[in-house]
Amino acid sequence: MINKSLTAKFLQRLCSIYESEYGPSVAQLEEFVFDYRIVASDQVLAELIDHHFDTEEQSRQGDSFELVFKELKHQGFLRQHPDNSFGLTREGYREGSSTQSEKALSFLNRNPGLSIVISILSFLVSLGALAVSLYSA
Repeated sequence: MINKSLTAKFLQRLCSIYESEYGPSVAQLEEFVFDYRIVASDQVLAELIDHHFDTEEQSRQGDSFELVFKELKHQGFLRQHPDNSFGLTREGYREGSSTQSEKALSFLNRNPGLSIVISILSFLVSLGALAVSLYSA
């Protein structure tokens, strides 16, 4: 099983590799193609894989990379080319390059019911503050 932390760190590293080559634009995502060998040569990604897959049954690094690539592909973050190379999708780039605050804002935008709960809580806090100020005066 591949946890969310590994996929998030893996995507973040792929995005930083992409941005170092092409900059922070999605215009050239189609040109950014990689395979297992290229990614295995990256020290940070290799350490992520080694740290996560430290059991003997998954000790071969190539198999571990394949598992992560398949997971990211099924989540819609990577696309696979006919020659078994991969590329980032727009969603994968967005997920890998977003900060925590951007992810939180995106979550709140996708769940408008939460904004109603937050506004009701804010209203109750302001009523409490009003009550305290009236009784203390």
